[in-house]
Amino acid sequence: MSYSNLNVVEQFNPLVMIDIQFNNALRLNFDFVKDRAVSLSLANNFITESWGNEYVLV
Repeated sequence: MSYSNLNVVEQFNPLVMIDIQFNNALRLNFDFVKDRAVSLSLANNFITESWGNEYVLV
């Protein structure tokens, strides 16, 4: 058995979460999501890294 790729994925979902409800039934939600993916190709020794941030305001 041989492997050609090695993948690592990290995700903090949500990393920060704020949920506020006011007296007049108004509600505010804020989420901050952070992720990262690293891929190692063993066939040609190539490393690929991608990362992202996501902000959600509802």
